[in-house]
Amino acid sequence: MTDLWSEAFNWLQRMWLVICLSLLGGMARAAKCGERTFGGWFCSALVALFSGVVTHMLMQDITSISDTVRVACASVSAYSGGVLLDAVQARIADVVLTGINKRG
Repeated sequence: MTDLWSEAFNWLQRMWLVICLSLLGGMARAAKCGERTFGGWFCSALVALFSGVVTHMLMQDITSISDTVRVACASVSAYSGGVLLDAVQARIADVVLTGINKRG
């Protein structure tokens, strides 16, 4: 069990900058979009965190990119991650509403 905790702690030590910048990107996007509720800020930060960490992990095996550039790319994708979620949400809403309207 301690092995699992030490592994998780080591992962957090490597990823702390990506996590902080991703959360900051999500909060900046929420502020830019005029979000006023805590839930909106939290969801925006959570989506940004997910997209930033996933981008960073996907880029880890590319050895020709420095760590600084990798963190910067993860931060940009974290800021932009909510836009993709909004597009998917709009598409799903269109499909659902179209399906409801066709059934009468």
